[in-house]
Amino acid sequence: MSKWLKISKSAWGLSASVAFFDKVNFYAGKTENWGISFDVSFYDRSFTLQILNLYCGVEIWREREYDWEPEK
Repeated sequence: MSKWLKISKSAWGLSASVAFFDKVNFYAGKTENWGISFDVSFYDRSFTLQILNLYCGVEIWREREYDWEPEK
């Protein structure tokens, strides 16, 4: 796969995602609950839309602010 596009699928095949430039992530899948809803998260920078038992959304990833490797 190229450096600017990463496609992934869940282990059981219930969801999939496409990430562009390690910044923008589009995702879709199935849920175990039914309904109509939307979710906006300013902390995660994401928007998710659910219709019946299907969902889709977009998320903007942040730059890594911290390097969590322990000091040597």
